[in-house]
Amino acid sequence: MLATTLDLQANPFLSTLKRVDAAVAGFHGRLVTFSAAFTGISAAANMVAGAFAKFGSVLNLGGQLTDLSAGTGEAVGELLVAQTAFKNAGKEGNALGGFISKLHKAIGGLNEEGKATSAAFGELSTSAEALRGVGINEQISILSKGFAGIEDPARRGQVAMALFGKSG
Repeated sequence: MLATTLDLQANPFLSTLKRVDAAVAGFHGRLVTFSAAFTGISAAANMVAGAFAKFGSVLNLGGQLTDLSAGTGEAVGELLVAQTAFKNAGKEGNALGGFISKLHKAIGGLNEEGKATSAAFGELSTSAEALRGVGINEQISILSKGFAGIEDPARRGQVAMALFGKSG
């Protein structure tokens, strides 16, 4: 009889515990759903922020290349290719402007120190006249082939200095 009395008295308590357990499980399910939704929203926000950052850097690069194009007379597309080549060679992208300026001076007949460049172009199997009619990438290609044809590294350095001055 005592077991029956305890069972009757515990039964309401057990049913209350089961309802609380079900409510907690339901609340947990809603938290998991909310957490998943929040994680998805957070990931989407991070993706959008990353896209805007990349878009901003593209706009910045476009502005830099447009300015460089205005200063050098080279086409923006040509400058983009040359800048990429500079970066691939371990040079900073902003080094391109200085290089083009020195190259234009050399093609004009004088290096940074005011010395004639025609003999240096001759050692590279080209001339200032041949370089004037082509874009920057073709100029770099012609000069690269010329420098590759000089086997002695010391002589290569001398020719570079004859073209670009001490920074050659």
